[in-house]
Amino acid sequence: MSLLTVTANTQPLPFMPSKDKLGEIKPVSSDSLFGGITNDLAELIAPAYTWGITIITILFVIGTVVMILSMIFKNGQWQKYGQGTMSISFLVMLILRGLPIIILSVQSSADFSKLLSDSLAVLNYAAILLGLAGVAISFLFKFGHKLIGHPDFHRWSRNLLSVSIIMTVFAIVIPVIFPTI
Repeated sequence: MSLLTVTANTQPLPFMPSKDKLGEIKPVSSDSLFGGITNDLAELIAPAYTWGITIITILFVIGTVVMILSMIFKNGQWQKYGQGTMSISFLVMLILRGLPIIILSVQSSADFSKLLSDSLAVLNYAAILLGLAGVAISFLFKFGHKLIGHPDFHRWSRNLLSVSIIMTVFAIVIPVIFPTI
């Protein structure tokens, strides 16, 4: 039977403190402990952001192809997946592109309140614009009903006109009333 001889390494492990000639322990920095992981991660942020944007763009293109195929094959489930993929990837892209700008722009509470009031104004104007477009489309449906006498056009015209008027009135009145309550 042979004996296995084991020799100990005289050098300490890289993360352990070493002793100098006087027997004092030298401090070890955390860079050697983590091996510069934080520096490597900091260098990886820019490529990871670019990769994320590319992946989201690929998802949007796939959603577009699925939408086209759903129209060709008349498949409602594919259309649902295509619309969902396109809309979610578009919103994520807007958030990824716009959020850093917003974060870097807001430096005080006055900037944040200005951001909120501007966001409210944009949503308010968009609701008014959609309401007016809905009124115009309801008149187009009414014209279609008078032209061919189709009952669905009359029903769509009535519903769209009432919803558009209510939405426009709320978009004008609510931002004035709510802050005073």
